[in-house]
Amino acid sequence: MKTGEFFSASLRLIAVLLMLAAVPALAQTVNVTDDDVNAVAKRLYCPVCENQPLDTCMTEACQRWREEIRLQLVDGSTPDQ
Repeated sequence: MKTGEFFSASLRLIAVLLMLAAVPALAQTVNVTDDDVNAVAKRLYCPVCENQPLDTCMTEACQRWREEIRLQLVDGSTPDQ
């Protein structure tokens, strides 16, 4: 095998290996919707407002909690966790 052919074959092999390595990363992408977040948030209450569920409260604290819920769901936590 000539040097040019070996180099070309090596590049193709590396490209294929990189594509195969990317497949599991794509499969792990979790799409968390606002509905998913609100399904959890409606079971929790605002730490600032009395008897106000997180899903309907517009305080900054609740907005941060909803974002934390989203991050936890994306990381693989179940709604019950």
